[in-house]
Amino acid sequence: MNNAGVALLGPPESVPIDDWRWIIEVNILGIVRGAAAFIPHLLERGSGHIVNTASIAGLHAYSWDAIPYITSKFGAYGLSEGLFAYLKPLGVGVSVLCPGLVHTNLAETARFSGAEDRDSWFYMPDRLLGNPISADSVGPMVADAVEADQFLILTHPDDAIYLAERRADLESALLAEVARAPIPPIPKRQTPT
Repeated sequence: MNNAGVALLGPPESVPIDDWRWIIEVNILGIVRGAAAFIPHLLERGSGHIVNTASIAGLHAYSWDAIPYITSKFGAYGLSEGLFAYLKPLGVGVSVLCPGLVHTNLAETARFSGAEDRDSWFYMPDRLLGNPISADSVGPMVADAVEADQFLILTHPDDAIYLAERRADLESALLAEVARAPIPPIPKRQTPT
């Protein structure tokens, strides 16, 4: 179970490259390290299961405020799908957990970078805010998915419906999301000192 994750919010053009490296190091390369450590043993046995935590943010870019986080979670999802294609024929299962809003400390530990006013640089669509679940309820979902050899684990049933509708006409869905969201604040240009 590769479950490390951190959040980074801020305007993508203002987030320093070291902060981009940090989130990629944890959210993508953390999974790479876990996979590299365990895949040889699982292949030797010809069985086993890997679970990687991505996020609903790895399946759709829900907002403009967390582009570094979303980018890393898309990478975690893509890595998981690739591992599934690689390992499934060799007898090893792979699942990817893409939780919606879960009561954790992720928001408390999130970093803001490149934005002067943190409060104005935050937007979460109402669709995602309305139904947070407890962290304790996620464990049984993951255990059931592993037992069923299920790839995609969503914590919120409405997410599957939303994602299917969104993918049916992605262009329209993106335009509708932009229309619903507030206009992002334009960061003040910082002059070099």
